[in-house]
Amino acid sequence: MNSLKMPRVDASRSFNSTNLRLAILTFILFFAVIWTFSLSSSDPTLNLQSPVHDEPPTPPPAVSLAPSTETEEPTSPPLDQDSPADDDSGPNLPPPPELSELDDAPPGADSEAGAEDQAAGTPDDLPADAGSIPAANTNEELPSPDAGESSDNPADLTQPSPVDELNPLPDPNLEQQKDDGSSNIPDLNSDAKPADTAEQPAGEVHHRTLILYAYSESDSARANIQFFITKGLHSTSDFIFIINGNNSVASLIPSLPNVRIINRENTCYDLGAFGEVLRQDDLYKQYTRFITLNASIRGPFLPMWSSKQCWKDIYLSRVTDETKLVGMTLNCKPRPHIQSMILATDQIGIAAMLDPEQALAASVDDQFANNTNLVAFAGCYAGYKEAVHAEIGTTGLIQAAGYKVDVLMTAMHSESTPEEFCKANPDSGDVLFNGAYFGSNVHPYETVFIKANRNVDTKLLDKMTEWHLKMAETSFDTCV
Repeated sequence: MNSLKMPRVDASRSFNSTNLRLAILTFILFFAVIWTFSLSSSDPTLNLQSPVHDEPPTPPPAVSLAPSTETEEPTSPPLDQDSPADDDSGPNLPPPPELSELDDAPPGADSEAGAEDQAAGTPDDLPADAGSIPAANTNEELPSPDAGESSDNPADLTQPSPVDELNPLPDPNLEQQKDDGSSNIPDLNSDAKPADTAEQPAGEVHHRTLILYAYSESDSARANIQFFITKGLHSTSDFIFIINGNNSVASLIPSLPNVRIINRENTCYDLGAFGEVLRQDDLYKQYTRFITLNASIRGPFLPMWSSKQCWKDIYLSRVTDETKLVGMTLNCKPRPHIQSMILATDQIGIAAMLDPEQALAASVDDQFANNTNLVAFAGCYAGYKEAVHAEIGTTGLIQAAGYKVDVLMTAMHSESTPEEFCKANPDSGDVLFNGAYFGSNVHPYETVFIKANRNVDTKLLDKMTEWHLKMAETSFDTCV
């Protein structure tokens, strides 16, 4: 029998094949180790010790959209709300009084203006408890002498006035008032001269207009002064705001080099206050033209066909070599005289109005006081009747000095002189009451300013105020 033959196995060939596989596997492993090591050396963030299945990263804390209860401190202080020159938004003005609060009582039997004017400080504007209010402790004070107000819908009195919505626009070319409070107006309590006159010889006068604005707190006075600040201030005149009594209105007045604020006790009425300020350090001798006005009137209002005129020139252009006193309106009772809400004059006129001798010589007995009482700016008036007497006598004083007087009121110019007008119209008294101007009312365009504390034509006053405040042009543009 043939025996079963087993296949021959080549042991050397099998061994060599196995060794080859081992060598290849070893080479691959070695190469893998080298490659891995090289990666770890080039990327320090690779963590070779991390497990294969890492834990997921922890998410950042969620941001809450609810408002924070903490208030972040501002990185810079807020703008000064009382400095319009630094803040285009203007001062944070308080709301004006509602028109319904204005006193509309008829004129009194024994006074020129009546009881409705018992808040502002002139015969037309009687201050309440004159002399009893302490002086405000801001800006500048004079020593006290021995005493003697629309919205887009004006009909809605619950809405703020446009006077509160617009702000005074100081001349961008004006240098702002210095940090120490100095201005270009002569310091009434200092011998130092303002910077722009430091090189002038002694006795040299400013060939500028000095405008004095008397303020006493009343229902409409704040709205009136706000309108004047916005539309009446300009750079070519010097302004002194006389603040009578303790109130906050000074914070509304911009700091400009041609603006000064004087705080004083509410004494002497406006005529006496004007005199007190003008006499201090002979201030009146340093100017050639003057306008005095108070916060019972609102303006200036100019029609479009005359909107390029400067309001002060409308008054001062009528002051001539023959005419030394110009005002708004004429009152024939008890005798012809210019009402004192606004007066314009020059150095001759102001000197006469401040002179006690001329003031006493021109004083005439009337139902308010006798001829021993001073008139015009010559005295400090302790009572209302004395102040009315002083207002009435101002016209007579100028005429006694040989000069004429004039007003913007159209009706008076229907006759040649105030006296002729009053002869032709003996019943013409204070025309600034409702219907008292020959059955109608004086329009603001007739006199540039209008009495604004008697509840007269309130709808017209509201709309005129609203329209003019919306106009971009101010006296900084026209009084150049």
